[in-house]
Amino acid sequence: METRQPFVSEPLPHALGLDFNRHGKFTVATDKGFRVHNAVDGKLLIERDFGGSLSFATILDDSNLVGLISSGENPKFSPNKVFREYSVILTGIDAI
Repeated sequence: METRQPFVSEPLPHALGLDFNRHGKFTVATDKGFRVHNAVDGKLLIERDFGGSLSFATILDDSNLVGLISSGENPKFSPNKVFREYSVILTGIDAI
């Protein structure tokens, strides 16, 4: 009988897409949202959970804008919609 408590009680998100940019950052689209990491040390810079899956997330050129494509088992957004309120969510990161 297993009596130890699990280290993580909630399952970790599954990565559905990965994109690197030329400024040393990479984005990971998950079944819950997306994450932005520093490519040099892997440090998590930003994490957004939308409660729905994304198949692709990318930082757009030299801006703080993120392009998102929704799909998977539980897509967050309709495939033919653009949501402006989710385009400027990386304002806390300097010099992306």
